[in-house]
Amino acid sequence: MEKNLADIIYQYGEERYSRVIAKEIVKNRKIKFISDTIELSNIIKKCLPKKNQLKNKIHPATKTFQAIRIYVNDELGELKTSLEKSLKILNKDGLILVVSFQSLEDRIVKDFFNHNSGKRWRSSRHYPELPDKLATQLKIITKKPILPSASEILENPRSRSAKLRVAQKI
Repeated sequence: MEKNLADIIYQYGEERYSRVIAKEIVKNRKIKFISDTIELSNIIKKCLPKKNQLKNKIHPATKTFQAIRIYVNDELGELKTSLEKSLKILNKDGLILVVSFQSLEDRIVKDFFNHNSGKRWRSSRHYPELPDKLATQLKIITKKPILPSASEILENPRSRSAKLRVAQKI
């Protein structure tokens, strides 16, 4: 249980202190049922070094809550399914616009766009180029993601981590 929880927190929340957090959660659950998010948040906060809490702009429990939410809702799996389905139903010259709010989502979108645009990537430049197995279906419109402006972030602080990527079906 502890190892699974730590793996989830690390994989989906990219939290460096996942092992410590998981251990503390399991220890506290043996003593008493964790009844609300504030209680869980306080447990997590105790696990992180004070200097990290002061340095970071986000709440200490954010990554852990994010990881649990992503895992429970299978958000990354849903994103992959949505991208595949959108490619099938999109008409020629239609656009796929995806706003991602964290790096795991953005990586999936970026890889999907690259893979379906015929962009090659290999594990090593020393291997011979392999022929593409899939036909090119997308043209990438935004080589780099579009990020919110400073004024937009001031008006809407939740947009600070948003990244917009756009591709067109060809």
